[in-house]
Amino acid sequence: MLSQDLLSLPTLIIEHIFKKTPVFDLVNFSLSSDFANEAVNQFNYRNTPQIEVTLKPQNTLDFYIEISVLDGSGVWRIEKKDRKRPRNMERIGDDFVVIQKSVSSENLTIITTDILRTTSSLIHQIEKIYKEIDLTITFSDMMLSEISGISSWKLVSEAKRIKMIDSDLDSFSDFQKLLTANQELVLDGGAVEFGQELTVKTIEVKGSRLDYNMLNCENLILNEWIYTEDEALDYIGKWKNGGLDRLKTFKLLNADHQWISFEFEGIPWTQGPRFYETDQGLIDYSEGVDWIREDGRVVTLVFTMEGVKVDPMETPRSMRRTALFLVWP
Repeated sequence: MLSQDLLSLPTLIIEHIFKKTPVFDLVNFSLSSDFANEAVNQFNYRNTPQIEVTLKPQNTLDFYIEISVLDGSGVWRIEKKDRKRPRNMERIGDDFVVIQKSVSSENLTIITTDILRTTSSLIHQIEKIYKEIDLTITFSDMMLSEISGISSWKLVSEAKRIKMIDSDLDSFSDFQKLLTANQELVLDGGAVEFGQELTVKTIEVKGSRLDYNMLNCENLILNEWIYTEDEALDYIGKWKNGGLDRLKTFKLLNADHQWISFEFEGIPWTQGPRFYETDQGLIDYSEGVDWIREDGRVVTLVFTMEGVKVDPMETPRSMRRTALFLVWP
């Protein structure tokens, strides 16, 4: 734990100490006083913390939020309690809250009357210190339609990625309006419906079932136990017919590669090595199969072992593969 006494040290020493301090401890120190906050914010940390905000049910009517730093330095737990204002309160942004110190230096509980607003204030406090953060918002076992104020929670629009784990969303919710074209969306279980076409950057569907005709994204990842090879071919067929102009990559995990190869009807590439650079690195498409659209654009199909569940009873010929379609710019 940092002490207010260190603020009397020379600036260079303070800067060295702050830059060596874990994110969780430095943020907590910035909350301790206006003077500490000003001292912390004067330096450039050249660090982009990975922060995950997770909403979890507390009982049938309420929920709480955990904010974790992915370097493992600590977790803030934010709870909502409607009660009379206590004498001793602390400020996070424009919010006055009660901060309960824990025996563990890696946990801190914040009591507030507005859980979403206080969460936003704490995230903006971190962002002000580090200038930039990598933010994930996770809904775990939540019914989004029952969260008061969720459809106007602007922090959702600021996140890099949104995860819905065993969470429900109906098509009548305004929540979808918060999603932006540069976000990643992970759907893992639960019942999720969207009222209009979904145009985020990346969608990964792990354990949910939704209308794939509503998905118009740059990168799409589907789990084969939820979607069939025929549905994957139908989706890439929309691109072949002139649609899905945002599409860059499309994966179907653990697919029957023989069936997809037969139905894709492409032309094998025979002109030597070729690679394509993605956010995840270079992909070797030297052994791919091409399909050329009327406007001259090309989609290539290649098979990889990424995410494949190996069955020892299968032969190399029958073994499943991950089908990867890449649309060349």
